[in-house]
Amino acid sequence: MRYITPTIILLFVLSIFVSSCDQGISSYQGDAASPLDNEASTTLNEQERKIIKTAEITLAVNELEPSIVKLKSFLKPIDGYVYNYEIQNNSYELDQYQKSLDSMVSVEKITPEGHLAVRVPIQSVDTFINYVLNGDVRITSLRITDDDITEDLWEKKSIANVYDGSKKTKQANARNIAYNNNTAIDAIRAKADAAKLDYKTKHLWFDIHLNAKPVYNSTTMVAAKTYRTPLHIAFVQAIIKGWHICADIILGIVSIWPMLIIIGLVLYIIRKFRWRTN
Repeated sequence: MRYITPTIILLFVLSIFVSSCDQGISSYQGDAASPLDNEASTTLNEQERKIIKTAEITLAVNELEPSIVKLKSFLKPIDGYVYNYEIQNNSYELDQYQKSLDSMVSVEKITPEGHLAVRVPIQSVDTFINYVLNGDVRITSLRITDDDITEDLWEKKSIANVYDGSKKTKQANARNIAYNNNTAIDAIRAKADAAKLDYKTKHLWFDIHLNAKPVYNSTTMVAAKTYRTPLHIAFVQAIIKGWHICADIILGIVSIWPMLIIIGLVLYIIRKFRWRTN
């Protein structure tokens, strides 16, 4: 009996300690999972879904620069912004002909092209699209795309919220639950990606391609003239060339002198033989 009482007391203390640890861990797990569970249980209707709207249009205009200026002037009152634009004049030669004895004309075709990347607030999308459709332009092509990123945005926000440096994260560190620099960096990246996606859903991203009417440009240039060598220089060059030809003939004859001697001997023998026969 004397040994049973301390044993019972020791077992009672150990049971209290184990039950308190289980309650602490279960309460932390319940707190850490609650943001995700609450967010996951939320059902979004059609108006609450996150959409990134993009559009691409190709327009045929009469003049490039005035059309760009007019478009930028329309965007300013509706808080639109042209964050990138480019103008390019592509040219190639159509024809070239002789105009006079000393001049030529080159005909060149120039096709102006422009590209604008436009950001329009989502509340002004209909106004801007109506302006483009009703403008003094011809639409070559038009494509509008809606990209639903609701689940992707929810996932990135959830990752960022789990490791956001809050009180729950500190409790996790105190309980030696896995938390290191890599998870912190992932949380920062997820938060940045979520902010970027959230920002994109608040605007329409429009790529506009402008094709202006071709312009024809003619340029008069000095024609290439063929120059003749003066007579006295040509005469000297002819004498030198003739002397070189004669020198080549003499050197050629000298180089075959054994052959010439053999041919001479053969002719002499043939003539002498015919003389004796006669």
